[in-house]
Amino acid sequence: MKQNRSKLKTSGASNRIKLEATWNNAKHQRSSAEAESPNSAHVTNQGEMKEQAVQSEPYILVPHTVTDLDDFVAHPENYLVSMFQEPGRAAGIWRDRLNRNPYGSEGFLSLSYHGTELISAELWDEVTGIWFELIELVEEYLLKGSAERLFPGQPVPLRLEVKGRSTLFTVNQQKNRVDPSDFIPGILDEAHRYFTWVEENIGTGEGQALQAINSLRNQFLERVHSR
Repeated sequence: MKQNRSKLKTSGASNRIKLEATWNNAKHQRSSAEAESPNSAHVTNQGEMKEQAVQSEPYILVPHTVTDLDDFVAHPENYLVSMFQEPGRAAGIWRDRLNRNPYGSEGFLSLSYHGTELISAELWDEVTGIWFELIELVEEYLLKGSAERLFPGQPVPLRLEVKGRSTLFTVNQQKNRVDPSDFIPGILDEAHRYFTWVEENIGTGEGQALQAINSLRNQFLERVHSR
């Protein structure tokens, strides 16, 4: 798996651009399909619809691994299935993989903040593991004011830290300014959405993860109200 990930990372800028275009196209299709969904927006105090700051789409990898990057770029539909858009098919792939591996969520997590993609397209990994690391990143940030974790299957850093007057979220070398007031609750909302999906579609008990997310929500609200 690490060898194939290395191949993905060293295949050149053109392939990365093609992959990012694929995710952007999938995101556009998802946004169009969910334009009227309560999961993609909420109502402000003035009654206006406001886009969620953080949006996510988890994809499960159909084959065990990726060996042909060019084909992966040309035909992503042969490699990836959206857990939210095709829950039955994704759950079937997950369960089948569990017959051979101790995990089933190998794939890609599309994560965006106000429309900006935060995770580069070549960084496929265990999606559940990525979410656990993001939850722990938020927990550490709330405790210390800065945090660093790693992707579950590769030495790719995740950071959330204050730099001057800005808060930066970093994945590998990609840095993006975020506002903790909507970024942190947005991450927790999407994490809750993901683990609820896992519990309902895979049948595993995700109560501990959901409880941790709710606890962090309360910690965040207490921090906001204490200011």
